[in-house]
Amino acid sequence: MRSSLVITICASITAMVVIIVVTMVVTLSTDTGGPVNYHRLLLHSIDNTSINHFLRNLTQKPHPSGSEGDKEVWGYVEEVWRQQGYDNVRRESYQVVISTLNSTNPNKVSTVRTNGTTNWSATTWQTSPDNNNTNTFIYNYNGFSATDTVQRSSVVYVNYGLEEDYEELKDTKINLSDSILIMRYGQNFRGDKVRSAERRGAAAVLLYSDPADVAPPTNNNTTTTYPDSVYAPPDAVQLGALRLQGDLRTPGYPAFEWAYHLAESEWDLPTIPVHPLSYQDASHILSLMKGAEAPPHWQGGLDLVYHLGPGLADGEEVRIETNNINNDITTLTNVMTMIEGSQEPDRYVVLGNHHDAWTYGGVDPSGATAALLEVSRALVSLYNNGWRPLRTVVLCAWGGEEQGILGSTEFTEHLGAVLGDRTVVYLNLDMIMSGTYSFDAKGVPHLHDAIFSAAKLVPNPDLAEVEAGNTTLYDTWVLRRPDNLQETDVEGAATTPLVGTLGTGSDFRPFFFNLGVPSLDMVFVPEQSEPSLPLYHTAYETYHLATTLMDPHLLYHQAAARMWAVLAYEFSSQTILPLNLQAFGSFLQAEWDRFFKEFRVELSRLQVTTDHLKEAVSKLRTATNTFHDNLQSVNTDDIQPLVARRYNDAMMLMDRCLLSPKGLQGRPLINHVVLAPKWSNEYVWEVFPGLRDLLQPTTTTTTTTTTTTTTFTNSDPDDTRKADQLRQQVAILTHHLNMSAAALTFTPW
Repeated sequence: MRSSLVITICASITAMVVIIVVTMVVTLSTDTGGPVNYHRLLLHSIDNTSINHFLRNLTQKPHPSGSEGDKEVWGYVEEVWRQQGYDNVRRESYQVVISTLNSTNPNKVSTVRTNGTTNWSATTWQTSPDNNNTNTFIYNYNGFSATDTVQRSSVVYVNYGLEEDYEELKDTKINLSDSILIMRYGQNFRGDKVRSAERRGAAAVLLYSDPADVAPPTNNNTTTTYPDSVYAPPDAVQLGALRLQGDLRTPGYPAFEWAYHLAESEWDLPTIPVHPLSYQDASHILSLMKGAEAPPHWQGGLDLVYHLGPGLADGEEVRIETNNINNDITTLTNVMTMIEGSQEPDRYVVLGNHHDAWTYGGVDPSGATAALLEVSRALVSLYNNGWRPLRTVVLCAWGGEEQGILGSTEFTEHLGAVLGDRTVVYLNLDMIMSGTYSFDAKGVPHLHDAIFSAAKLVPNPDLAEVEAGNTTLYDTWVLRRPDNLQETDVEGAATTPLVGTLGTGSDFRPFFFNLGVPSLDMVFVPEQSEPSLPLYHTAYETYHLATTLMDPHLLYHQAAARMWAVLAYEFSSQTILPLNLQAFGSFLQAEWDRFFKEFRVELSRLQVTTDHLKEAVSKLRTATNTFHDNLQSVNTDDIQPLVARRYNDAMMLMDRCLLSPKGLQGRPLINHVVLAPKWSNEYVWEVFPGLRDLLQPTTTTTTTTTTTTTTFTNSDPDDTRKADQLRQQVAILTHHLNMSAAALTFTPW
């Protein structure tokens, strides 16, 4: 984050902030109808002072999944909801596997001399300087790392551990097998880094946050770190789990005590030790490494020349000892409440945020948890002023997200058929911000218009932008993050902002990829050239970070809560769901054209025909256009409830028709056949994943009792098998797209 921005915000006058924001709320619209009045009342109800109160209480101590601190946090959420007037607060608990650290025998990383003596040891814990309890130590580990001891002289630096990094290493002829790989955090999910290392036979993985990514120098070539800036100090260590799939013992089913539990040998666990380091500790190992210099674009921010390895100076070896407890059976609790719909109580608008944190949760997730409590307070205020939602609004505080998206996954497995049939949208807020440059949303194409409409109602939290005439959240979003692939105005500027793609990094995962519920996530982000939340998952992710360094007046927290509340209002109150299926049809057609252009030669070589699939894509696009046109001719102010229900159910069914009951080939826990997390980076999606998994290069086949992961390379000698698998995926896609098109008609055929 730019230090100038922090200084500007810190120096702003609070009274002016209040005047600007309140004035904008009052003058948002000149309309006087009921819905607009409710908009204005809702926006005015969201109070940054109230958010601050909630956030302070939520960040008093570390609250990792299933801990006593976590129980206090979800207990606080439950208490607040009851105090706000909710009389139907519910807990739902599951018995799940989590990965905890053995505090009596913590993980260790050291360098060892040839005579066996330890020369140096990495730090094993962190503590925040502004923590009131100076005896609180946060031990460093990666959840679900294999428990083992590895000692090797062969250590290789692989940059970020991306597939393209390994491709670049091929020319060096460095043998990665049985080596310790050291790599930077960033650019993809840490679990994908480890899977890639495992596929190449690595003995262990060391992860670290490079100062180039978390503590870059300022203009005078110096670096100021926490607690004086948002940048990471030398001893900061990013914690995090290596799996994102729900409970390991009960894949596909809820983790109740009576459930059938897989044997531990069948759990989908990493097979090698993995441990996170601070950049201070990583620098010691990197300084010992020999071999060729790393490419210029691999050089990081440490004051040394990065070498690839594999040897170490003076014949030293690196020793990694991990002692994770990966079979800790723990009770995780979701806390939920709702405002029942007046006309369609069996249709749900679900808002979700997780309550567990790796450390204090100052940003991830407690800022968003505070926003959830403020949204729930505002909705009660709206209710007390006469508002009655047509559909039921469900508010969820999920447990165990940080240990593998546990609470939301178990809930959707527990009530999957019910939720899949009745949930109209899932609105996720994992954390408020990783920066303050622009608003950012991720979501399915048919939600884009609803997101844009809400953003045009929310006052801009960036005061400098307000002074420049950009008074709404949308104004700065489209200016700073334009979608240059969409329509432009007469001057060539984008007319809509960029909306990102969903991956598996938060609680929207099971709602969308398993239940087919249209989903979104929201966050404020930094400029592309700036670090993104440098203190993510470290001991320094505190209340001080959120409220002093990142968002001093909590205006960004307030804006995020307003977005969330407006979207909840729209989806629960509009007679016709604000979904633009035409946008999905156009997206699908464009993605098919791009896919076919990319793989046409390979498909032709393998004699895989896609004519019927091409027709199915076109058919669904035509169906969405026709449906959209028919809906435009309907007078929604005078529509009969059953007619409205017919249109709404058709829109919901279109998504559900894209789910395969068997899941994707090799990924049975992902059901969506059109959109799925990218196999090499689960933080983003791929379109037509069943085909891309076969056509893009990977390397191995893994089989267990519950999952079979079969992957191929473009040079697979068994082209007959590859072609047959592709034909099967083409047929599956064709079938589901045809069903989806049929869902938008009101006749059996």
